Order: sequence, then C-alpha cells, then structure tokens
Amino acid sequence: MIDDKGVLVLDPRKISGPDPQLPPELAGKSGSVYLTIIIGVDGKVQTVKVVGGDEAFIGPVVAAVKQDVYEPRLIDGRHSVATTEASYHFGSH
Repeated sequence: MIDDKGVLVLDPRKISGPDPQLPPELAGKSGSVYLTIIIGVDGKVQTVKVVGGDEAFIGPVVAAVKQDVYEPRLIDGRHSVATTEASYHFGSH
C-alpha cells in the first residue's frame, strides 16, 4: 500500500505461531476473543491487550498469540512497530 505521502507501507504478516490449545472442558463450546496486538520491529509480539471475549477462552488464546512471529511492518523499507487487531472464534456462532 502507498500512503498519502507516496511511501510504501507493508503491514505485518503472521509467519509462525501455535494455534490456541483449549482445555478439554471447552471442547465443543462456543466462544470468542478479541485482541489488540503490538508487534515489535523484530516481528515478535510485544503486547497483547484483550478487548473483549469469553473469559474461559482468553487465557489459552493470549498464551498462543504471545508466541506468534510476524514479518514486521515496513515503512519506506524500514521495520516499524505495528498495532493490529485479531479475533478468534470457537464452536458454532
């Protein structure tokens, strides 16, 4: 994407990380988790903020997201800190 100043901006892209591991008591249950994630210039997750969701699902999702690795955001060829939104949905909604 080219911003309004003509600078090339590439948003972060997840390249690795585990899927959330839900405990057996949540198998087949429905739930959602909504997050704001700050990704550092090294592509590692710096901060995970829970925006909302079902309490029982939050812990496993946050634990998994903290292990994610991204291709860092690039602005004019330089790595930059980025903020992104993520949502996870389980079961049938």
